[in-house]
Amino acid sequence: MIFVAVTSLDTTQGRVAIRVAKGGHDITSEAQLRRFPRSLENAPRVAGIVDMAYFLNNAELQHKLVGIVRCGTVTFMDPLGASWVERAAAGLPSAAVLRTRDEALIDLREAEGLSDDLQVRERPAGYVAVAPAKPEAP
Repeated sequence: MIFVAVTSLDTTQGRVAIRVAKGGHDITSEAQLRRFPRSLENAPRVAGIVDMAYFLNNAELQHKLVGIVRCGTVTFMDPLGASWVERAAAGLPSAAVLRTRDEALIDLREAEGLSDDLQVRERPAGYVAVAPAKPEAP
């Protein structure tokens, strides 16, 4: 399972507003309000039954690995990287010793058969709201 999330409903609503301003589809506020907490409640249920679960923070332009659950046990967690990850792994047992982020990335490469050449790039960046262009006056 790959679970991608952001820290707050405000972030989700802001991104939907940006998408709509650019001509994309809307998701009602009611649907967002219903789905956001439900996804975080369902995450540990699913993570507890799959072989592997990867939690990725999508608060910036690039995803950041913030948690791994292997066979129902948390093996890596970075709550400083995303405050929601503890909620997404609530109730799951933790390994006696959690992996470091570098070790977790090595495990991810091995488990998914990814090339050692694959580099993880992280850079702080945010989403920016852009107002739609105003039509020119005749």
